[in-house]
Amino acid sequence: RIWLRRTSAWGAVLAAVVALAFLPRTGGGDGPSHVAQLSGDDFAITARLSGDRVVIAERTGFVPTGRVLELWLIVDDAAPVSLGIVGQSTRRFPLPVAEGSILAVSLEPNGGSPTGAPTGPVVASGPLIAR
Repeated sequence: RIWLRRTSAWGAVLAAVVALAFLPRTGGGDGPSHVAQLSGDDFAITARLSGDRVVIAERTGFVPTGRVLELWLIVDDAAPVSLGIVGQSTRRFPLPVAEGSILAVSLEPNGGSPTGAPTGPVVASGPLIAR
C-alpha cells in the first residue's frame, strides 16, 4: 500500500509538471512583448512579437496571383525595414522595437520588394502595443 501511495503521489506531481509545461503563458517570459492589429480596406492582420521574432497570428484578405505580402517595421522617422514575406519565416528584428513603432504590409511581386523598400501599395498597417 505504501508503494502504491508513493507511486500515485509521484504520478500526480508528474501530471502537474506536464500540465504546467503546456499551459499558455500569460505575461512576461516567453509571451509576446508587443502586439499589432494591422488593418486596411481589404486586409486585417494580427501580429505578435516574441523576443526578436514576429508571428502572424491571423490574416484575412485576398492576395492576387503573382504577388506576396511583405511585412515592414517602421521605427520613428527611419525608413521601413523589411521583416520578410508574410507566410514565410520572418527575419530577426534589425532595429530596437518600441511601443509606437509601426508594422505595415505592402503588396509586392513574388519574392518581395526588388528594391529593399516598399514598391507596392500598403494594404494594412498598425502600431505596436506593449503587452
